[in-house]
Amino acid sequence: MAEAYSTNIRQRIRRTLERLDALDREKSALQAEFDQLQQRLQTEERQEATWKVQAASHARFSPEEKIRIFMSLFRGREDVFPKRWDNAKTENPVMRQHAGMNG
Repeated sequence: MAEAYSTNIRQRIRRTLERLDALDREKSALQAEFDQLQQRLQTEERQEATWKVQAASHARFSPEEKIRIFMSLFRGREDVFPKRWDNAKTENPVMRQHAGMNG
């Protein structure tokens, strides 16, 4: 009877050690995931801070300067202008003509 009891204790010790090993592996995996997430968060926070600084610097431009910058970045044909397009929000047509256009 004592022998069966000690065998039972040894089995419980073995199962407990196996469980501790499994928990150590899980803890390592979770620690790696945590470290990765923390690095991603720090990177995103740095990007967000950079964007805020850039947005603040853009706020210093006048509307005319912003248009000039936009036009310098997105050049197109300057001899073509829309005469009509539909406003998707109100479903009403919007008419525009550039000064000097006949039409």
